[in-house]
Amino acid sequence: DHIDRLAEGGDVRVIGMHEDVTMSPHVILAAQTVEEYAHGLYAALRSADDEGAGLILAVLPKGEGLARTVRGRLQRAAGP
Repeated sequence: DHIDRLAEGGDVRVIGMHEDVTMSPHVILAAQTVEEYAHGLYAALRSADDEGAGLILAVLPKGEGLARTVRGRLQRAAGP
């Protein structure tokens, strides 16, 4: 899978919706719902920092409402 190939370096952590990410050692959040994604996002980011991740790959949730809010927040956090 393409996410596993990106994460092969070992210091990459992956956050996303369950249907968009495979379960591998690199996945630290595989949310079943957008609400679960939003609720677990900051804990997952802290975990990635604690584990010394060099790169955090966040697969953006699809949809409107809360999914749009989460996407916007992640896009702003990613910088220009």
